[in-house]
Amino acid sequence: MIFILKEDTSSDYKNRTEVNVINADVTFAIAINFDSHGEKLTKELAKKYGKLYIPVRPEGSIEEKAEKIVKVLRENFEGKKHTITFNIAGNGIYTMKGVKTQEECDSFTYELLNAIINHKDLNIRVNKIRSGGQTGFDEAGIKAGLKLKIDTTAFYPKGYKIRDLDGDKLQTRKEVYKRLNYKQRKKVYVDMDNVLCDFVKSYLQWKKEHPQIEYPQSQFGFFSNLEPVPGAIEGFKKLQEHYEVYILTRPSVYNLMCYTEKADWVKRHLGFEVLENLIIMCNKSLVEAKGAYLIDDDIHAGQMDFEGEFIHFKTEKFPDWNTVIKHLIKDCNLT
Repeated sequence: MIFILKEDTSSDYKNRTEVNVINADVTFAIAINFDSHGEKLTKELAKKYGKLYIPVRPEGSIEEKAEKIVKVLRENFEGKKHTITFNIAGNGIYTMKGVKTQEECDSFTYELLNAIINHKDLNIRVNKIRSGGQTGFDEAGIKAGLKLKIDTTAFYPKGYKIRDLDGDKLQTRKEVYKRLNYKQRKKVYVDMDNVLCDFVKSYLQWKKEHPQIEYPQSQFGFFSNLEPVPGAIEGFKKLQEHYEVYILTRPSVYNLMCYTEKADWVKRHLGFEVLENLIIMCNKSLVEAKGAYLIDDDIHAGQMDFEGEFIHFKTEKFPDWNTVIKHLIKDCNLT
């Protein structure tokens, strides 16, 4: 199970609502009041982007609701998709004004999702749950995803803003983890060139085919088209199951397009969500390192001053991704 906690660049609730609708196959609106601004917006966005919208009232038989929802999911996706993503939206605590407590929202949402996901007639796997993090049913969706051990993405407005009975409130990441009853994981920073992607192989190939080019990395598309290092993609995803994983890479002085090209490589090979954890900086000792790990093949960009544990890749101790994974995850083997 991979948990991704994201903070939007905008403090407006609308933007994160739109992103969540776009990146899900189904949006559940769990509410007692469907006339609130937030519920109207969610429904409009689902219609705009052609996404399945399922309104749910948090009352009555869970089993009956699950039965009806599974029927709708089968009608829309069976034979078309093997996996689907749920976006959990709905009324916040401030909208319900004491009618529902957070604990009641949590209980209902978990029971409903559990009944749907584990229904005997649902042959489509729910591989991810998304939510905007608001109090009430958004938050309940995140907690349910974590409890069900499904990959979960929580996408909050800037400042991890929520609204409770007292109004808008900003939070730190630490406070969000505490609110979700989620134990914060250690950080792992992973280099790109020669750790995730094979810089040397492409460099030598370019020199062989174009000997007149002094710096192959200066050429358009060089970084975008690097091949993954053997075991890198599998290893990175395995780390995500146990750690808060970031990509920490150095920019090339010979190619200002490397910022865009490195982002493109990450999106294509590791997924859009990982872009949120992409850090491009010259001195790698400047990141928050207490209790963290750095996986890197180089020592000339602040790696030796990294305050956490430096895992020197492509050395005798860590020659490949399998040795790295064995070191960081006990009894784990990529092969």
